[in-house]
Amino acid sequence: MKKILLLILPTLLLLANPDILIEKRSHHSFDQTVRRFIKAVHKRGLKIFCRIDHSRNAAKIHTKLPPATLFLFGSPKLGTALMRQDLRSGLSLPLKVLIYQRGKSTYLLYRDPLEMATIYHLPKRKLQRIAHTLRAILKESTR
Repeated sequence: MKKILLLILPTLLLLANPDILIEKRSHHSFDQTVRRFIKAVHKRGLKIFCRIDHSRNAAKIHTKLPPATLFLFGSPKLGTALMRQDLRSGLSLPLKVLIYQRGKSTYLLYRDPLEMATIYHLPKRKLQRIAHTLRAILKESTR
């Protein structure tokens, strides 16, 4: 019973609060969206810590996936300050954005940073600033 509950718990949490994940459709191709995203992140002085190309990794095991790349990025200074308040927030930091193609459209998917206020009891003011910056990055990436 515990195993079943652990398997369905993430789905139940998403259904209970569908605003946790935010999806934005891009007006650009996958490659253009990725380039615009990287430019918007760097323009704000943020660091891209990791880029995971799920499609390329799938190809290595002879499997096909549509284009899908996960970015882990953020501000080391701000992220460290948040983790000093609650080290568990390291599970949600750095920020993550998945850029992926579905059909002929490209989307960006991310988790609302304001959720960290509830999960880790972090100051909402700092998280609102992060959410504002993230929205600006996505707007630049998709329009």
